[in-house]
Amino acid sequence: PGMENSPESLTTMDLVAAASTDAMANAGIKASDVDALIAVTITSPFYTTAVAARLAHVLGVQAPAFDLRTGCATGIFALVIAAQLIEGGARHVLIAAGDTTSKILDPTNNTVYAGGDAGSAIVVSRSTGSAGMIAHYIDTDGTFSAQTGVPGLMPPTSADLAAKRYYLEYKDEGKEAMLDRAWKRIPDELYERSGLTAKDITCYVPHQAAKRQLELAAREAGIPEARTVNVLGEYGN
Repeated sequence: PGMENSPESLTTMDLVAAASTDAMANAGIKASDVDALIAVTITSPFYTTAVAARLAHVLGVQAPAFDLRTGCATGIFALVIAAQLIEGGARHVLIAAGDTTSKILDPTNNTVYAGGDAGSAIVVSRSTGSAGMIAHYIDTDGTFSAQTGVPGLMPPTSADLAAKRYYLEYKDEGKEAMLDRAWKRIPDELYERSGLTAKDITCYVPHQAAKRQLELAAREAGIPEARTVNVLGEYGN
């Protein structure tokens, strides 16, 4: 963390390329089978070019390829869009997610614990049976969009570089209270849309940001912690 970037350093592109290669092999599909590619990252090594476009080239994929960047919710956005693409006729949609958050963490304060470097990928495919997305809920409240992120302007300015404004910053000016309310509101919305109850949920995967949020999410959704996935202890955020 805090080290100057270099052409030799590992990037988000490296991580998502490796993960995508493994995901496609595990799914038993070739590059020609991919009908769409969605890349999810907040730490692209490229200023203008989409990670998805570069990834498609590396993998040999010739299909619509685009990036999504909606903060911590981007993975869910990608899953919903993938399901909609499949409903529209796509066979296989590759979602590649990765970040090298260590490059934007300030090693002199506790934000250094806010994230790590990782790459992952999944292949969402058309089902031959009854499997599918039962219900979804996505939304955006831009009120708090400036409270978490890298505040420096792009392209970089001398003033922001001198002020070290290219590190991740976190402010709480009402955002945590809003998130606490969301942990109750969103499960209720999904229960209503799906016709399911907490007893029907066998595995709950909330956002892995903090132990307190995991406990709150499980409690508000009415799902025991034993059925709630917690990767914070082993992997972090």
